[in-house]
Amino acid sequence: TELGLVTYGHRRKGDCEDIELLVEPGKLDREAFKKTVNAIQPKGMTPLTDAVEFAAEKLRSTENKATVILVTDGEETCDRDPCEAARLLEASGVDFTAHVVAFDLDDKAAKSVECLAATTGGLFLKADNATTLADALQMVIEPEPEQPKMEDPGEASVTGPKTVVAGSR
Repeated sequence: TELGLVTYGHRRKGDCEDIELLVEPGKLDREAFKKTVNAIQPKGMTPLTDAVEFAAEKLRSTENKATVILVTDGEETCDRDPCEAARLLEASGVDFTAHVVAFDLDDKAAKSVECLAATTGGLFLKADNATTLADALQMVIEPEPEQPKMEDPGEASVTGPKTVVAGSR
């Protein structure tokens, strides 16, 4: 698995530019990744729109399909519109998907970020506790099951009377 980590609002209070790439996208070192995540101390603003754009820009350089998993426990607090940003990312032609996990958000706040997933073809999942958060993350990282190939069914025909009495067999 290749994974990177961008975080926001963890170094300075009230700073909408507090966005940082903590782990470069690459081969996953589980223990180092967990240690990095556990060391994050949220301090303030939620510039999630800028963070998603930042992550997309970092991934754009690879010219490969890029997937971002946004886990947020708050709605956008830096006067940006995540829905508009998602539309612009899609219009730019980047092969970009954003899965959104709304952690412990009320319905109104969750609705404000759902459009990121809907616009980019990602999943939108709500999680209310550690167990449902783990389940949601598992759902977004599992590869999609391969669709079975449909065989050509050939031709078929049905015959019957032109009219029947209602209720008859």
